[in-house]
Amino acid sequence: MLSSSLFSLLCVTLTLICGGSTEGQNNDLPVYPTVSPDPDIGSLYFGLLVGGSLENSSVLAAVRLSLDIINNRSDILSGYSLHYTLTYSGCSGSDLVDKTFTQLDGRPDGCKKLGLITAGCTSTSLVSSYVGNHFNVPEILCSQTVQSDARDLNMFRTHPSKLVLVPALVSIIASYEWTKVALMVENKQEYTPIIKVLKEEVMDLNITLSVTTMDLQGDSLKVIGSCGKDIFDSDVRIFILVMSLEMTRHLLCQAFKQSIKYPKHEFVLVSEQNSNWWVSSQSEDGRYGCSSNQRADVLSHSLGLQLNQDYIVRKQQNTSENPDISSFICGSQAKYCYDAVWTLALALNKTVTEFGDIDCTYQDSQMNQLYSNIQKTDFIGKTGHVRFTKSRERSTDDIEILVIQYQTEESQWSNLNAVTIGSYMHSELTLYDNKTIWPDGIPYDGKLVSVIVTVSTPLAVVYYLFATAGIILTLVCCVFNYAYRKTKIVRLTSPNLNYLIIIGCLFIYISVYWYFIPSTNTDVVLTACCFQVGFLGSGYFLVMGTIVAKLWRIYYIFSNPECTRKRAITDCQLLIFILLMVALEITIFLVYVGVETAAPGYELDIVTNQDQPRGLVGEQKINTKYEYYICRRVPNLRTITISIIFGIIAILLCCALFMAVKTRKVQIKGLNDAKYIAAIVYISSFQFLIHIIVTFTLGNKVDTFPAVLTMFVLLGTMALQGLLFIPKKRQRERSDKNRNVTTTFCRHDHGEEHSEDISFDELEGTLEVSWADDGSTFHIGHRV
Repeated sequence: MLSSSLFSLLCVTLTLICGGSTEGQNNDLPVYPTVSPDPDIGSLYFGLLVGGSLENSSVLAAVRLSLDIINNRSDILSGYSLHYTLTYSGCSGSDLVDKTFTQLDGRPDGCKKLGLITAGCTSTSLVSSYVGNHFNVPEILCSQTVQSDARDLNMFRTHPSKLVLVPALVSIIASYEWTKVALMVENKQEYTPIIKVLKEEVMDLNITLSVTTMDLQGDSLKVIGSCGKDIFDSDVRIFILVMSLEMTRHLLCQAFKQSIKYPKHEFVLVSEQNSNWWVSSQSEDGRYGCSSNQRADVLSHSLGLQLNQDYIVRKQQNTSENPDISSFICGSQAKYCYDAVWTLALALNKTVTEFGDIDCTYQDSQMNQLYSNIQKTDFIGKTGHVRFTKSRERSTDDIEILVIQYQTEESQWSNLNAVTIGSYMHSELTLYDNKTIWPDGIPYDGKLVSVIVTVSTPLAVVYYLFATAGIILTLVCCVFNYAYRKTKIVRLTSPNLNYLIIIGCLFIYISVYWYFIPSTNTDVVLTACCFQVGFLGSGYFLVMGTIVAKLWRIYYIFSNPECTRKRAITDCQLLIFILLMVALEITIFLVYVGVETAAPGYELDIVTNQDQPRGLVGEQKINTKYEYYICRRVPNLRTITISIIFGIIAILLCCALFMAVKTRKVQIKGLNDAKYIAAIVYISSFQFLIHIIVTFTLGNKVDTFPAVLTMFVLLGTMALQGLLFIPKKRQRERSDKNRNVTTTFCRHDHGEEHSEDISFDELEGTLEVSWADDGSTFHIGHRV
């Protein structure tokens, strides 16, 4: 335990050091402690390599304090005393390697160094790492520098590197759903690992990361590797700055000249940020190219990441043997160096215990065990819980990272302050209310926004009403067919088969609903696409198949004058033909559905929507691509399927037209529908032609395509119903006034024609033809 006199003397010394002493910059400083080691106590030495800033004076004070406490404790390194030799490295110079070699190879009392503690800039730690690796001694780094190959060296960190900020940065990017960001990096080796780690972190997050490396040439920023390239990419809105504060000031001035600022743009700073770092004197403003207030204007609403030093202080344990040094040690780096000495001492203590004795030769087995013991270090120090990861980085499980935002009071740039808006700890990001953080909305990342749109709901409602009206018309036809099924005119039209036409019309009307499903759910869209083909195809097959079957029966009766016996063609026989046609359509439909749903990739294809957008995005969504799902997963499958269906229907239409022409002279008005069938063929052909044209010309119009297509479907189906049922209604009304019809007999064997009046009362039962025994006459009627 420290005596009160020693502690008072130490405080006075530390006060002088913190006040700006430059002691420690002499390469020939003696070994510490200055008192010669006790010959009865083994002396263990480590090298202390420091840079040239005033903060390194505080580092020396922290190292000396930790050694005084360690050497005065009986439970740590009992029988040994721990010492250091100091080397001031600076941050550059050709003699840096020589200094480091001399540091590690020097042998006070015949003992070489068993470790190296480094508190310097990046160049210092880089050289010391390679030299330490050569001597096979561990290095403990207590400054925030980054090594591109730190994992391959014998180096541990008590000070978390800038890499610890990367997970918090990625969480912020993901939280605000930024998918396109630009990483602007100063051309220094210490920032290289950040690029590598950040790329690895965003690889699986669908984030586009562009990297711009810059250098400061005089007072101008230059982009490395691209002649004449603009610093700020016009397609990017989110900029991550990984650079020194000096370069950041220059960059902010460049941004001010180009009006790169919130709310259209956003900066995220990943660097150490001290108070009012953006402020410069008027004499320096000319060198930067703008004033401090102008830099503050750009910096307003920018984000930054910092380690929470206050949280680290709250986590530390203060005891009489491990006192609170925060009141008289200047700077955070000194605390990390304090913990670095303790890390080495505790690992040495464990190694001595395991080996029983350590001399100055330091065998490789002892060094390997020392590495292992440092890796297993676990204690509460001045900077919180000191532990190391497998890659020898400081564990960040108990380290809190603050998310700060630069905010102003009443647009007074001189009152710009760094305000904490969230924190990152234990892999969880916590952010405050976005309305407070982003008064004009969360900054847009500049990436082309894909907005999935669907058919207009008002348009869908209108067509739902039209389709419902068609269904009502179909039900009226069904009621008419049922109510007058026993009247002579309706019986001649085969009322049982008329029901199949009615069902087919219902299917066609139902298909309209599936064209106007206002959903972006892929399951619903896939179902709608399949049912469009299924209901429309089945409807047309039922309607056209039934019409062809009825015409064929009439054609067969009136085109067989050589029949010699009674023949009856029943509805059941025709039904078999119709069902075969429907079965063919269902088979085609099932093949289509099977291939379409089994296609790899569940998402349906997307095409650009050329219709006028309907206000689907906010004000900042400038680059927006409106898209909607089309019914195509397998290329050309839907087109081929519809072409096959329409091809078969076209064959049926040709057959219907042929038989209508052949039966046009039949004088039984209930049977002669030739002119109506011809009209249906023309309308249906025109309708199918429109379907093909609309599919190829308006297929990528989210509203126009279904509207035009189904309009012709609705009109054509209604016209078909009108041509089939309205004439029968009028004929039924006239039949009450005139009960007789005239028909033409087939030629008898002498080639003469005969005709006679046939009463409707005679037409009962199934339509049939009867020939006399001599083949000269026949009778048309219905079998009772």
